Amino acid sequence: MLAVIDPRVWLAFALSVLLSFFGGYGYKTYRVSLANAAATATQDTAQRTVTTTVKVTDTAAIARLNQRITAAQARATYLETLINEASHARTPAAVDADCRLPDRLRDAINADLAPGAQ
Repeated sequence: MLAVIDPRVWLAFALSVLLSFFGGYGYKTYRVSLANAAATATQDTAQRTVTTTVKVTDTAAIARLNQRITAAQARATYLETLINEASHARTPAAVDADCRLPDRLRDAINADLAPGAQ
């Protein structure tokens, strides 16, 4: 009974099966490429967001550190001025046996070294 069917019908059937297979395979490939493109876009967006956030955070941290450096330099300049004033005083402090610092300089250094002094 199968021998009665025209060979052109068999050829048309085989061609339709092949076209269905490759059409389905192509459609699946297209859907996977869309999913990959969506995942790549999500990753790129996340990367740009993280990069921007890190730049902003780094800028803020650098600004805070620069403020602390400026304050520390001002404090060091103040202590240097006190030391210079004490060393160039007209009437030098009496030399103690323990080589004690002038009270004003000692208090300034102790205040600078106190816990919580930044």
